[in-house]
Amino acid sequence: MSELLLFSAIVVGYMFVVTFLMKKLGGKELRDLDEEIQKEMKKAREGDQKALKKMNKLNMQKMKKTFKTQLYLFPIIIGVIMFVKWKFGETVFTIPLVNWQFGWFGTFLLLGIPASIVAETLTKKILYK
Repeated sequence: MSELLLFSAIVVGYMFVVTFLMKKLGGKELRDLDEEIQKEMKKAREGDQKALKKMNKLNMQKMKKTFKTQLYLFPIIIGVIMFVKWKFGETVFTIPLVNWQFGWFGTFLLLGIPASIVAETLTKKILYK
């Protein structure tokens, strides 16, 4: 059980750090794109086709900016994945209550997806006040 807690702490910490760095390195441009996308999304929900096209264009710009930022973080991402594989490569985690068993990668995904959603929300609140 203590290995699962350690693994969980590593995954959640990793998600928060990477998300924070992505937002921080993306800077004002990424924040402005997020705000414009939200404005256009409201218009697009009401049926405005021009707003939908503009929102798609803004999303493509955001994806390009995010990808460039990820390239800077790539050594950190690979390093953490290699460390986790080295430390927990042979470990089988049993998830309490449901008794499901996963290897390190399955557990990483199971914990990482919700952690990244929470990290995204908290990071936006912290940085975009």
